Amino acid sequence: MNNPKKFKPRKKTPASRQKSSEKMPWVTVGVLAILCAASLTTGIVYWYTTYFRPVEIVTQAHLEVAAGDINLAEGPDSERDTQSEETGPGADYNASGMYNADGTQTEPPVQNEEISQPRPAAEPLPKFVTLREEYGNDDIVGILTLAGQEILIVQGDDNEFYLTHNLSGEYSDGWIFLDYEADLLLGYDHNMVIHVPAGCEMFSVLRSYIEYDFFLEFPTISFSTLYGPFDWEIFSFYVAPAAFPFAVANHPNDYIWGDMLEQFTLLSFYNTMLDVTMYDQILTITAPTAPGSDLFYVLQARMLRLITS
Repeated sequence: MNNPKKFKPRKKTPASRQKSSEKMPWVTVGVLAILCAASLTTGIVYWYTTYFRPVEIVTQAHLEVAAGDINLAEGPDSERDTQSEETGPGADYNASGMYNADGTQTEPPVQNEEISQPRPAAEPLPKFVTLREEYGNDDIVGILTLAGQEILIVQGDDNEFYLTHNLSGEYSDGWIFLDYEADLLLGYDHNMVIHVPAGCEMFSVLRSYIEYDFFLEFPTISFSTLYGPFDWEIFSFYVAPAAFPFAVANHPNDYIWGDMLEQFTLLSFYNTMLDVTMYDQILTITAPTAPGSDLFYVLQARMLRLITS
């Protein structure tokens, strides 16, 4: 009879090695947790600094602009054209050229010939003919829808009358109006400017864009004119002194216009990530931060493209 094989017990794993093998999964989990936390923190910081500026920072920006610590004007004061006959925001901006880093002015650009072409004739839409008859005011030129509120827009012979008169022509706290130099047919103006008097009912709506949540909730504007409806996407909201050319309707050429659009975008309290080029037309809605103030709230939107990029 063959002898059975003797059973040889397996050698025990040393306690130190056993503990090490048990700890390995926890080390891996710990490293992954640290990496996830770091990634999440980086994402939050990026979002906070890129897309969102809290009210405290916005308020501080207002104070710095008011104190003169932030110079938003193009070039030094001594270089600006102070002999302009225009009045209001951007009146002392020298549109004949931009400024170099050393304060010297660049060569005047070639004039854009298209701006001086004659405007074609067009008949107003029937609903505006009816509105003019209803209110007895031929200055009615549009309907603005901003943050869910709708209001009639007028355009006078100057930028003074509707600062102190209402839709009926009576003396009041003013009425929201289109800049008297604006071309309602579009296609010619770089910038359609709408002025909101500090006492007008739309003033509080415009000022509400200081709040980030409000800015996110109402990112578009509708502006129907005598000749058709137009939609706009908001790309910038900021505060600027009257000397800054946010209310200039046209620039000498498209390249200067492109430079100005870049400045408008960089000044915004919020980053919308919308690209705005020299081929875009924009709508600017502006109001003084207070009656008689030299600082203005500026809300700017580009015309909605059929194909966006």
